[in-house]
This record gives sequence, C-alpha cells and structure tokens, in this order.
Amino acid sequence: MQDTELYQQILGIESPWEVSNVDLNMELGEIVVSVRHAQGTKSFRGSIWL
Repeated sequence: MQDTELYQQILGIESPWEVSNVDLNMELGEIVVSVRHAQGTKSFRGSIWL
C-alpha cells in the first residue's frame, strides 16, 4: 500500500478527492498531506503534528 492510499483511508477522503502526496518530517514531528480534486481543479495542503 502506498503512503497516499494509507492516509486517504486514515483521513476518510473519498472520490472525487484523493491524497496526492505525503511528506513526513520526523525531525519536526510533522506530516504534510496534500489533497487534490480528481479533475485537478482544486487542491488542499495541511499539516498533522505528531
């Protein structure tokens, strides 16, 4: 399973939205998840602090 698929399931993100990227920074204790609309018209990027 890809990181993007895992976080899509964890966050409950459903079509037409999808997780496009996951960046993990262990030094800062931060996970940055990028979400986009499947048609590519909208996007969102948010952080999760550990």
